Parts: sequence; C-alpha cells; structure tokens
Amino acid sequence: MKFKIALLVCVLFISCQPEQNSTDNLLGQYRIGGGLYAEVILDLKENGKFVHEFQYSECAGNGYTYRTRGNYNILNDRLILEPISAIYIDYFNNILGGLVKDSIIYQNIKTQDYQIVKWDKLVYLLSEANFLPGSDSVQNDYVRFIEDLNCGFEPSFGHCFGKRIQGYKPNIKFDKLSLPVKYQNKILDEPVIAKVLKIDSLELDDSVIIPLEIHRAEIHNDYIFKLDKGKKDGVTVGLKFFTYMESNQMEIAIAEENVSYGIMPYYNENSISLKEGEELSTSLIW
Repeated sequence: MKFKIALLVCVLFISCQPEQNSTDNLLGQYRIGGGLYAEVILDLKENGKFVHEFQYSECAGNGYTYRTRGNYNILNDRLILEPISAIYIDYFNNILGGLVKDSIIYQNIKTQDYQIVKWDKLVYLLSEANFLPGSDSVQNDYVRFIEDLNCGFEPSFGHCFGKRIQGYKPNIKFDKLSLPVKYQNKILDEPVIAKVLKIDSLELDDSVIIPLEIHRAEIHNDYIFKLDKGKKDGVTVGLKFFTYMESNQMEIAIAEENVSYGIMPYYNENSISLKEGEELSTSLIW
C-alpha cells in the first residue's frame, strides 16, 4: 500500500512539473554572413521582442548600421516579425530614424515571415524573399541552404539565418521533408562525383536557352561541359560542382536522365586546367 502511495505521489509530482517552453530553443541570435563586408543579426528576446541589425563595413573602415526593433509571433513553424521602429547609424554615429510607419529604413529586413526549420539542436529561419534590393545574386534562403548543405558548409557556416553551435555536428541526418516539396529533391543523400565527358564551345546568343537559375550576366565564357551524371544520380539544374581543392565552381544548366551540362564562369582553357576525363564533386570535402 505504501509503495502504491509513493508511486502515485511520484507520478503526480512529475505531471505537475511545468512543461519546458517549446520556444526556448528558438530564442537567441541568428546570423548571416560575418565576413569582410556585411553581417546580419536577428536577436529574439524572451519578452517577445526582436532586434534586427544589418551591419555593413568597407575596407577603408567606413560603414553603417540599420537597426530595427519590434515584436515577433511564432505560429506553428512560422516566425512573424512586426517592426515598430528603425534607425540608421552612419560611420560618424549620426542617427536617423523613428517609427516604422514614418520610415523606410526598416526595409533592410529581408522579410517579416520566416519558416522555422530544425536540424537536431540547430535552428534555421528560411524564406524565399530577396534581401538586398537590386542584387543579382541568388537570395532564396532555401536554395542557399541546400547549396551549403550539399557542398558541406552546413552546419558550420551558411548564407541564411541560423543559430549554429561552434564545433557541433547534428547526430541525425537532415530531414528534407521539413522543407517545401519543390526543394526536397534538390538535397543530395550522398555527394555526386562526375567525370567531364566533353568540353564544347557554346555560342551565347538568343538561341541558347539558359534556365532562370543561371544568371546569364555571370557567364563570361563560351564553353559548356558535358558530365557523365544526370537526373538518375540526383543532378538537378542549378546544382554546384567543384574541382579538386575547390579551385573552380561549375553550375548545372541542363540536366538529362544520364548526363548533364554545366557552365563554369570565367573558364579559360589557357588558365584553368580542367580537361576531359577529370572529375568534379558536389562536395568541397573530397
């Protein structure tokens, strides 16, 4: 009888313990960049407030900061930001700004709606929105996250908001089903190693169809590379391949069932040693 009473008390004690807030692991700082020129920091506070900073610096030491404050809400797997005030701080510490309704400064925020994506203890905030107005670079977080994942940058470094842990590697494989369906087949289960079958000249006129994923302005050559890997191997348009020691990067422009065709910006047969028969990999870790 005493044992039953003790067991009942134990069960009641456990059941009465407050549940850990499911948002606890979402709090803290998320970062993009941190390189030579720019870094973006989104800090989610415990009180439902956020601080968003876009910090830009130049080689000469000049720079500026956009700082936006507001509230945030978490709805299932969505993070919604509600900006309230925004200021601009120039190199001389001069401050300009005020309420969001009276200012366009808050537009430095990439978007106000992110998908929360978890990978073991790591958390990412992803969106399809553009970040820098007028930029030609790919700014879709899903595309950039997948590229970093395929080449081996993630989970250590990436080009989208992430709360990463230095030196930490997830104990589980990333669940591609956590992303929207249209991106799931772009995540490789294993790195793809492809051999160059042929190098052909390519006339870049209006008759040449280059998919939207490939920015035509970034193509400064007239060569296209035929590889021995295709859709059946997981190759998709936009997939990146790297030469040994990551000296050069190739982007797939056309993917067929058994072969694919890639373009390498700035390729020059006199300055780059990639030849027919040589291999490339989707991973920077050979």
